[in-house]
Amino acid sequence: MVNSEETRFGLVREAGGWRLLSLGLVLLDIPQLSKQWAESDLAAREDAALETLRGLADAVDSYSRAFGRLPDTLAQLGPAPKDEVSPEQASLINEHLAAGSAGGYRFRYRITNPIGGEGDPTFELSAAPEDYGKTGKRSFLLDSAGKFHAADKHGDMATTADPELP
Repeated sequence: MVNSEETRFGLVREAGGWRLLSLGLVLLDIPQLSKQWAESDLAAREDAALETLRGLADAVDSYSRAFGRLPDTLAQLGPAPKDEVSPEQASLINEHLAAGSAGGYRFRYRITNPIGGEGDPTFELSAAPEDYGKTGKRSFLLDSAGKFHAADKHGDMATTADPELP
C-alpha cells in the first residue's frame, strides 16, 4: 500500500514468457459524491432563483412603463389570451411565476413606499425555497434600491437586514 491506495502486481505467462501485470483498484466514495452532487444542485437552484428575481424585476419595470403604474400582484404579469394583453394580464411571465412559484422557490412581490412618503412607490421581490434543504437553503431579496440580500433563513423570506450579495 502506498498513500492509502492499493495496487496489486502479478505475473502472467504469455507466449512462453512472463509479463508483469498491474491491477489498480479504484474506489469511489459514492456517499461523498452524492453529497457533492446534491450541493451542486442546490447551488444551481439558488443561482436560478437569483436570475428569476432579475427577470421578475424586468417584468415589473416593463409593466410600469406600459401601464403607468406598478402591478398590484405577480398574477397581473401572467399570461393573457392571444392579442388581449391588459393591465390584468400583461403576458410578461409564465403561469408558474404568476402563481408565485418556480424552480423549487416561492416568490413574493411587495409594493413599498419611498422613505419620507415622497416620490413614486417602488417594489421588492423575494424568493425562499419551497422545500428547505432540498430545493435550496438561502433566501433572497431584491430590495427597492436594486440590491440583492441573501441568508439561510431556514425557508423564511429574506429581508433588507440580511447581508447584501457582492
